[in-house]
Amino acid sequence: MSQTIVKAQRLRLWLVLAALLATGCPVGATPQVVATIKPVHSIVAGVMAGVGVPELLLSRQGSHHHFHLRPSEARTLRRADLVFWAGPGLETGLVTPLSQWLPEERVIALADVSDVTHLRKRSAGIWLDETASPPGREAAALDAHRWFDPRNMQAFVASVEQALTDIDPANQARYRQNGKHLRLALARLDTELAALLAPLSETPYVIVHDAFHYLEQRYNLHASGALLSDSEVPLGAKGLREMRSLIARRRLRCVFYDGGEEKRLARTLTEGGPARAIPLDLQGRDIAPGTDFYFQLMRGLATDLRHCLKK
Repeated sequence: MSQTIVKAQRLRLWLVLAALLATGCPVGATPQVVATIKPVHSIVAGVMAGVGVPELLLSRQGSHHHFHLRPSEARTLRRADLVFWAGPGLETGLVTPLSQWLPEERVIALADVSDVTHLRKRSAGIWLDETASPPGREAAALDAHRWFDPRNMQAFVASVEQALTDIDPANQARYRQNGKHLRLALARLDTELAALLAPLSETPYVIVHDAFHYLEQRYNLHASGALLSDSEVPLGAKGLREMRSLIARRRLRCVFYDGGEEKRLARTLTEGGPARAIPLDLQGRDIAPGTDFYFQLMRGLATDLRHCLKK
């Protein structure tokens, strides 16, 4: 073999290695991928199936709005090749660390994905009762709980595919195939949820924490108001009295809450009245993280809503 051919082959090999190393992922290594919360992690895990498993950053229970990174979580972020998160409207404690520790192109937010539906936050109070005093103007910020609409997660899959392919081109075919199957599964889930929730479209209810606006919008559900907005500041005494009056007048059947302190608020609303206080596991606390998490979460919410609301 001539020296010219050998040099050309070495040059091609060097160029391939340089391209791979430029992605930040060593040749032949599985990329270090981090997903912040369980719904986001579930989708990323589905796209990565057969290649690797993303690390779940925030496995602890509690609010994703207000937290401080533990040292172990900070180390996880610092060594990541790629991070997927819901966005600054939810995980506010990550805004500064992500901007300081990772290049912008290595941080993918559900909030920034094209084709994702965005809804504005609603103020706490009564929304659909013309006789109650208005709860205040609509909040200017966007609601960050975008994963409660499966169509948003379908759009997210494409961004996850592309980001993984950019950093790990050797596994592009696997990411694309997984993404295709995942989008089909999400479409089937959307159809299933629509069928489960269709009978509930005319049945009003109250929620303690306004966290699933996207679910309501997608499936034409009929929430009449909430005690907490994303600010997590509850209504005052006057607002509570108005909400109890609404429940009594309309003989609402259900007040939904998401555990912890919300249970006390739900019981305050339902005590001595026609409605029941029903827990909804909005965070999937009892569901193991992984590829099936998102599907179990959404089916569980639909089942619990239907169980209480269906006449």
